[in-house]
Amino acid sequence: MRWQLREGPDEFALALGRTSSAAAHQEDAESRVLDADEATDVLGRLARDPRHMHTLRDVYLTLVEGGRGRSLSDFVVVAGLIESLHMARLTVRGLPVRMLRTDLRDGPGEADAITNLRDLASLAVAQPEPLPEAPPSAAVLHQIEILQRAAAQGTPFCEECECD
Repeated sequence: MRWQLREGPDEFALALGRTSSAAAHQEDAESRVLDADEATDVLGRLARDPRHMHTLRDVYLTLVEGGRGRSLSDFVVVAGLIESLHMARLTVRGLPVRMLRTDLRDGPGEADAITNLRDLASLAVAQPEPLPEAPPSAAVLHQIEILQRAAAQGTPFCEECECD
């Protein structure tokens, strides 16, 4: 069984035992088996992410073959995986980083699209029309009236008794 986990640009494959079959080597020709120290570091970093921890727990449950352990502490799970690394029951491989091209390639119609974008950008510089002010609500008008009456009478305004 094999699990793949990604941490940023790095991708790792976890497999049970030492994968030495010809098919595994052909599939992972560009991958590199991490030594125990590197793999321990990778497992520690992966265990910080709850999504990865869920996958690591599945790997651990497959290794112990008991099916119990869903309630085990994350520390116990990671320690069990590290022990499995040292006992050669688990292999961690670093998979090659795959880079995708993001540069612009000339194709039919791309020059027109760039021209159209420049035209739209020049239109965006124009100032937008100001929106008309919204009229105050009836509650605001009532509050203004109460404040004006209180100020005309010279009495202090109290929020609790704003109505006559």
